[in-house]
Amino acid sequence: MVYRGKPSPACEPCRTRRLKCDQRRPSCSQCVRAHRECSGYRDIATLSFHDQSEEVIGKARRQQNSTKVSTKALSCSKRPSPSSANGYRQAAPTIFSSLTFSVNDQASGFIFSHYVRNAKHTRGHLDFLPTLFRQDTSPAVRACISALGLASLANIHMSPELMSAARHEYSAALSATSKALRDRECARSDSTLAAVELLSLYEILTCEGVPLIGRWLNHIEGGVKLIELRGFDQVQHQAGLELFTQIRTQIALGNLYKKQRTPSWLLDLSKEALKHRGETGDQVLDYFFRILVEVGDLVATINESAFAHPARILKRALNLDAELITWAMSIDPRWKYAVVKVKKPDDENDTVRHIYSDHYHIYPNSTVSMAWNHYRFIRIILHGIIGYLFATHFQESEGGGSYQQSERQSTAISQQLAEDICASVPYHLGLTSSSDGPTLGIPFAGGVIRLMWPLFIASDCRGASLKMREWIAQCLHKIGRGVGINMAVTMSQILRADMHINWLEEEETNVVRRPYLVRNEYFPPDT
Repeated sequence: MVYRGKPSPACEPCRTRRLKCDQRRPSCSQCVRAHRECSGYRDIATLSFHDQSEEVIGKARRQQNSTKVSTKALSCSKRPSPSSANGYRQAAPTIFSSLTFSVNDQASGFIFSHYVRNAKHTRGHLDFLPTLFRQDTSPAVRACISALGLASLANIHMSPELMSAARHEYSAALSATSKALRDRECARSDSTLAAVELLSLYEILTCEGVPLIGRWLNHIEGGVKLIELRGFDQVQHQAGLELFTQIRTQIALGNLYKKQRTPSWLLDLSKEALKHRGETGDQVLDYFFRILVEVGDLVATINESAFAHPARILKRALNLDAELITWAMSIDPRWKYAVVKVKKPDDENDTVRHIYSDHYHIYPNSTVSMAWNHYRFIRIILHGIIGYLFATHFQESEGGGSYQQSERQSTAISQQLAEDICASVPYHLGLTSSSDGPTLGIPFAGGVIRLMWPLFIASDCRGASLKMREWIAQCLHKIGRGVGINMAVTMSQILRADMHINWLEEEETNVVRRPYLVRNEYFPPDT
């Protein structure tokens, strides 16, 4: 009901002729004088309010029809059915055709529901966003979130229209971020660093073909400069600490990929961050980060001097492996996981096919799973170095038999680590254990995005079987299609083409055939 003001109490003839009506009954004086019939008077109370229900319904229907045009890509695009090869319910948001959510609102909602912690997932990939939005946000961050959500939905629904909209938002985000970087004060803000992190994530979502992480690295290098500019102050508040913790790991992994040393000031910042952790238990990540940096420095040393001192390199690799084992054995109880045994029937259902072996892991949250999988694939890298040295530099030395045995043990360790990475997959695909057996739920993008590289590295560890490689390729495809991450789909295609990017090579586009890798997983042949 809408109040329409005070209506005129005059009769209709007087209102029409704009005459003053004395409202006498049964006829007013004007009508008596003019010898015409007086129509009487209206109910003033009824006329003061107007029922607009029908008008509102009509307007909503018109808006719904116009919204169908903008959401056509969402409601009509081709996408896999629930019974398709994906094997689990899709993670795409429900499209409410009767409500008028804009596409950008749905895109932003997708990011917050799939990448930020929630009631079911206590840790996510973008957990800094809620804190950031409460304190400070920027046009760059808002545009980044829209771009990420639109790109995810475009990949899930295979929609060129949505991808075009995502690119538009990405361009707006780049422009806003560039503007912020030109102002020293804005460049030091949490929002600007968050925008750089979100831009790097966009490159992962939209990656197509090789190079896999070239554009991602460009944004991470920008993050390095911002973190150095922000100094120690950034770790003294929650949003800054969360941002720093996330981006520093990506910096270390990027340096490992490029075979470059991590700057010492980043380790100093990590020591400062440790003082502000509180009782979260995240000190586990600080200790692991130091080992990760040392492994990267070892790879950089190999790049600088090849294997000029193989015994020294072997000793260092073995010591780092021992440190990682110590880290795992002394880990905070809050960071431990459960192992669930399963019995695979002869006629495997789709749920069981998501379990590689006869067991799978259940983790407290996705961050714990990330830490363990990083531990595993870093050890796989170390054992790639160790196995290579045993196979090429110590075979003919005195006591060569023991070296051959050590090489076999190193290969067995790599295989076990790869299987442990595979055992973490069901948790990320939403697998839960019940009295009726394991059942699949909805994958959490904030977890699976941290799973892709460990899986990719596991597929090419020393001694990895063809069965494991095919299973990993299948999982990567499911991840990519399920939550809209193109890099996972690209990884799957590379593995199924029996090719692999030698990720320790400086040139990322160095795609090689697998027989080359079987001979020498991580290093080019001697020339």
